Amino acid sequence: MRALFPFLLLLSVACDEVDPAVDEAWGADNEALPTDQAPPPVIMTMVGSCPGPVTFNLSGLTPSGGYVVARSPNLAPGVLVPGGPCVGTALRIGPPTTVATTGTASIGGTASIPVTLPPAACGTYLQPLDVATCTTGMFLQL
Repeated sequence: MRALFPFLLLLSVACDEVDPAVDEAWGADNEALPTDQAPPPVIMTMVGSCPGPVTFNLSGLTPSGGYVVARSPNLAPGVLVPGGPCVGTALRIGPPTTVATTGTASIGGTASIPVTLPPAACGTYLQPLDVATCTTGMFLQL
């Protein structure tokens, strides 16, 4: 149901190992938007506890837009999204980083993801990414 898109796979590239081409692409022409023009932050919450059944709720997503939830056992220095529409977007988790799930937000810009977490998932980190705006949310520790 939630297909993994190859162009969204997240590679384990440390922030201090930025490819010069990616660094140049995110130069002066791609500076951050002023606060009043920036998209709202993506918010991810978890109802339940690990291990066991939980529901992840995302809000602040682009209505009917795609999202990715990345997973890692580690926090910063993070990784850069290597391809697709969000190439160069920095995450605050990893390396290593993998795609936990992908999906499409509701018309209201929300998503609800019910899962059962195994004991091995406990202690790892998740971070959402809105694919339409390349906006990340704060990481969440399971």
